[in-house]
Amino acid sequence: MFKNCLDLKAEIREDGTIKLPEEFLSALGWTPKTVVQIEFEQEGKCLIVTAPFDYCCICGTSENPFFNVMGKHVCEDCQQMIASVKIDKSKILNGQLNDNLDYTNEE
Repeated sequence: MFKNCLDLKAEIREDGTIKLPEEFLSALGWTPKTVVQIEFEQEGKCLIVTAPFDYCCICGTSENPFFNVMGKHVCEDCQQMIASVKIDKSKILNGQLNDNLDYTNEE
C-alpha cells in the first residue's frame, strides 16, 4: 500500500493508546509534544497519522499565523504572550530567575 514504509505491529493498550517505538518517532522528527493529525480510512480500515507542517511548537494550534523562531513555528498568540513577559535581566545575571514571571504588558 505505502512505498518506503517500515512495517510495524503494535498492540492497542487498555486505555486505547498505541505506543510507537522511539526509532520511528526519531526518524519522523516527532517529539512527545508533536501535534499529529489522524485520519480514518474506513474502506481500507486504516489510520493515517501525519504531522501538519504548520503548527505552533508551544500550544499546538494550526490556525494562527506563524513566526519562525530559531527554526520552530510559533503562533501569533504565543508570540504575543512571550513578548509580554517582563524579565529583570539583572536577576538572570545573578542567577535569581525563577518561574514567577510577570506575564503583563504593564510597565
